[in-house]
Amino acid sequence: MRSILLIGCTFISLVLGAAGGFWFGVREGWDLALMDNGAHLGMIAVPRLMAIQTGKYPELTRALEFDVDTGLIWSHYFLESPLLDFLGPVWGIGGSAQNRQELKRLASYRRTYPSPLKPDALDDVHPENPAPGGVEEGPTAIEERLAIINDMARRYATSP
Repeated sequence: MRSILLIGCTFISLVLGAAGGFWFGVREGWDLALMDNGAHLGMIAVPRLMAIQTGKYPELTRALEFDVDTGLIWSHYFLESPLLDFLGPVWGIGGSAQNRQELKRLASYRRTYPSPLKPDALDDVHPENPAPGGVEEGPTAIEERLAIINDMARRYATSP
């Protein structure tokens, strides 16, 4: 009887320790991932600052437009995640996508100024490699991105 109690207590201790370690580890990992992204954001700012200093505004404008599109796309995936309602409160995940004012601002900008991204943007990348047999494979990645961008602008933009 004593050995069963010892095995049971050991098992429960291991499960609780593993669950607690996982919970704290993932939560800290989330924070570390956000901190790590800070250096990447700073690195992205350098060529943009250089574009301003050298008067290359079209390149800067294109990069910032891409950031708006990316913000809408990642917000879409973040808000559509089936784990958001569970993991958000458990691990304290609160993203910009949950801030409706920020999302409205992005969506309103994109609705007023349509994305410069065009469905044929990658047509000249590998023109020598058409789809096998001339088969149409459905929407391209760019068309999917544009659909998400337009949907987010329609759903979250404030009225003009």
